Amino acid sequence: MRAPIGYLNVHRTDDNGREVRTVEVDLGRASLIRWAFEQHATGETSVAGLLRDLAVRGLMTKERGGTRTRRTYACRVFP
Repeated sequence: MRAPIGYLNVHRTDDNGREVRTVEVDLGRASLIRWAFEQHATGETSVAGLLRDLAVRGLMTKERGGTRTRRTYACRVFP
């Protein structure tokens, strides 16, 4: 399962050689996601406006070489 935007899938090996999978905060994008939730909570910005502002601020679907966040995804995050 893919981690939600603002988080990263992390794969590590424990002391016994077993793979451990976890999710960690993506420090590079977490501030943008926090900002988006704060803006949405004010009720003054539409989902389309948030997506536009996030694109201007550089938020992409993947850390490197992704695309702009899609409206269908944003509508699930910001109901």
